[in-house]
Amino acid sequence: PNIVFIMVEGLGRDFVGEGAEYEGFTPFLDSLTKKSLYWENCLSNTGRTFGVLPSLIGSLPFGKSGFMELEKYPNKLTLFSILKNNGYFTSYFQGTNSSFDNIDRFLLSENVDFVLDKSGFGNQYTMQEEDAAGSSWGYPDKELFKKSMSLPRENGQPRMEVYMTISTHEPFIPPNQELYEDKVERLLAKSSHSGKIKKVIEKNDNVFATLLYTDDALKYAFEEFKKQPDYDNTIFIITGDHRLIPIPQRNNLSRFHVPLIMYSPMLKTTKKISAISSHFDVTPSILALLEGKYELKMPKRVAWMGGELDMNAEFRSIKNIPLMRNKNELKEYISGDKLYSDGSVYSIDENMDLGTTIGGSKAEARLEVFKSMNAYVTTNDKIIPDSLAIFAVKKEKFTDSEIVWINSVYNGQDSDKG
Repeated sequence: PNIVFIMVEGLGRDFVGEGAEYEGFTPFLDSLTKKSLYWENCLSNTGRTFGVLPSLIGSLPFGKSGFMELEKYPNKLTLFSILKNNGYFTSYFQGTNSSFDNIDRFLLSENVDFVLDKSGFGNQYTMQEEDAAGSSWGYPDKELFKKSMSLPRENGQPRMEVYMTISTHEPFIPPNQELYEDKVERLLAKSSHSGKIKKVIEKNDNVFATLLYTDDALKYAFEEFKKQPDYDNTIFIITGDHRLIPIPQRNNLSRFHVPLIMYSPMLKTTKKISAISSHFDVTPSILALLEGKYELKMPKRVAWMGGELDMNAEFRSIKNIPLMRNKNELKEYISGDKLYSDGSVYSIDENMDLGTTIGGSKAEARLEVFKSMNAYVTTNDKIIPDSLAIFAVKKEKFTDSEIVWINSVYNGQDSDKG
């Protein structure tokens, strides 16, 4: 099957699905949750975008400030390299600059076949309006999908496509902003939102307008995917990189609480799953499915941060999950139904609310053990041995004279400007 990931900027669970705190602003995604395998209590392992790709696609540790920030990558396995090794055409799409957060370097290390970023759109696509400072992130979400869908796809060769959206990020200026802000006003008038929630929506109408725009862009993407070869043999995975930061958060877990939606025309049964899983569990689970059903060639041994996605329909929290809020800020850890957060321990209930807890928890001690392991394997190249790496890290080093020459040629430019 083709595997398509859509990582939606800021898509917290508070905005998606039944019972969402700010329900009603993602109608297409809401409808998709009812036709899918839907994990309503998934956690992003990082509180900002820098960690979503390594966590979701590689089940990789964080290093000091996020895996992609490491000066030298250790040998690793990811969904990109394993699927490419099985004949997949791998590609990555974003409307912004791929050198941001070192995404380009990470994709290069995985020998990804095709990368689209801001530099590759051409003049028939419209960039996001400039913000007050006169800069634009790049191309809004619908333009990203339009560009992607205009590209030829080989019929018969399986594809792995990964998308990162941007519109639902500051400065929240979607195309047709007035139209979407009017829609927010109309939706609010008909909705049951009241009190504090209503005030937040009114005050941040541009944020909720952008959510409506991105939801429309995703609806457009799915309509276009239906016209692509092998659509009926495609698995779609949609999740947020973290929860929108400008909208007030209920607690220390909200920032990480995202929906995880797996949709496919091949899906025999839909299911809403309330058990807690994290992005670390997605790649191991996809590979287990492919290995079991399609005789995938797998490395003899793997090293994942996660395990299988918990399929329990009822709420439960039985995993150990480290959470990195910001780069270099590893202060949260879930151990079973307890969250350790910056010196305090909380219980987690079925609504993902936090309560005070009596008695100790192993979460703090486990976080310390994780920190040691995380530092050791990322600085000493100890995730997997060279012999298991599909794309082994090149060991050659440039000489001092070569470094001088490289610096003179590039003069501080990155791959987008060079």
